[in-house]
Amino acid sequence: MRISKLFKVDATMLPVIIGLIISGIKIHVTSYVINHEAWHNWAVAHVALSLAFTIVVYIHIRQHWAWYKICYARQRDLV
Repeated sequence: MRISKLFKVDATMLPVIIGLIISGIKIHVTSYVINHEAWHNWAVAHVALSLAFTIVVYIHIRQHWAWYKICYARQRDLV
């Protein structure tokens, strides 16, 4: 059974956003600790996950672009 590209992109978004939330919380928590190295490591992870999320969202929007155009056209016709 082949998994579609749409599903792969959608399935990638969830762990990336969860990692992004966790790393953001860890940055906040470690900012109260004197250990700057731990804060820096979480900050690097947060930036990497932010970049990954931006790329995945871009791919997601490109995959669904035709659907977005249809929804916009229908909404415009209703007004």
